[in-house]
Amino acid sequence: MKATFAVCALLLLISISVFAQSGTFTMTGNMTIPRVQHGVALLPGGQVLVVGGVSNYAYVSSAEIYNAATGRFTVTGSMLAARSFCALGGMQPVTLASGKVLVAGGFAGQTLSSSELYDPATGTFSATGSMSTERWCPTMTQLGNGKVLVAGGYSSQKNKYQSSAEIYDPATGTFTATGSMSEGRDSAMAAVLQDGRVLIAGGVNSVSQLKSAEIYDPNSGTFSGTGDMHAVHAYPFFALTTLRNGKVLRTGEGFGQPTEIYDPATGVFSLSAVETFPDYANVTLLLKNGQVLIAGYNSYVYTPSISPFANAYKGFASYNSAIMLSNGSVLVCGGLNAGPYSDQAGIYTPEH
Repeated sequence: MKATFAVCALLLLISISVFAQSGTFTMTGNMTIPRVQHGVALLPGGQVLVVGGVSNYAYVSSAEIYNAATGRFTVTGSMLAARSFCALGGMQPVTLASGKVLVAGGFAGQTLSSSELYDPATGTFSATGSMSTERWCPTMTQLGNGKVLVAGGYSSQKNKYQSSAEIYDPATGTFTATGSMSEGRDSAMAAVLQDGRVLIAGGVNSVSQLKSAEIYDPNSGTFSGTGDMHAVHAYPFFALTTLRNGKVLRTGEGFGQPTEIYDPATGVFSLSAVETFPDYANVTLLLKNGQVLIAGYNSYVYTPSISPFANAYKGFASYNSAIMLSNGSVLVCGGLNAGPYSDQAGIYTPEH
């Protein structure tokens, strides 16, 4: 009898840990316009740059700043060109060591090769070097040396899924070619490993969605193969997140499906916890408490030490953008709200 009661109590505690609300979510000020497929970047002063995307069925060049202290968005200088981003993918603006923000490529009726820099000191954008080719939904990854790796993507002009990659050097403002991937990848995902290498996995090419993965080594400037994922994955239905233990979490297959863990020591993806909530979007962020937030219309957190998923909050829109603020909370903004584009924004505050 006592043993049965103990087992039931344990199962109850597990159920509570899996399905209990985790952290809090509160609405904040609205953006100045509704946006989807927009970019976000954290500025040195703790403010957030929100840029570009699609608003009311038109590509936009406008940008705005979110002030966490006031909870308000205000307009800042516009980009030189309208461009939309893969808001859920690796193609996001990158904040450089100088505090300026690099935006590159994108789509606005056709794919773009141009790039520009936002200077928070002046609130303006200026042109910088262009990429060697047009890229829509490549991966954009800041390396340990401050340079930026841009890999893959799609060119509508060439009707080509790119396998090439290039490096942006902030010191010179130019892109230079680096090693190419083994196959073209559009809408892949990237994660920086603890040793500085970059894992790039999944995506889509002219034949199919992909489950293969590759490793980029900044020291040699080359890609090499590694273990495949267990299933094919492409934007916007999955994401990669490097955990504190150095392994990489792959989320996004959806309700009732297993996630995967990539181990850099073995180069193998292994099946992990089952996702307990449907995820109509998949922005993932490693929180300061070690959990992973998967932010979307249905949002939840993953706890590596015990592996279950817990409901985080019921969001206001799918296909939104999210970014961690200086205090460890997360700004979630824009997206699609039952059809219309959303100008709403909210703050997720995790458990400590």
